[in-house]
Amino acid sequence: MRARSELIVRIRKDLAEQGLSAGPETIAWHLRQYHHLRVSRATISRHLTAHGTWGSPRLRCSPTARSMG
Repeated sequence: MRARSELIVRIRKDLAEQGLSAGPETIAWHLRQYHHLRVSRATISRHLTAHGTWGSPRLRCSPTARSMG
């Protein structure tokens, strides 16, 4: 399980360094094509979140408060 998680993170890093899409769907495709693994996009997202490489940082205030200025 840990090896799969590390593979997901490594694929994301490699794709991002090449300037390519590095989202869960692209990572799932690479896992199927090159590693013969089937992993859901949700599972990939969970692995990336656990490693701190997925998701946006929390906003300090609401978007409407920022736009009001």
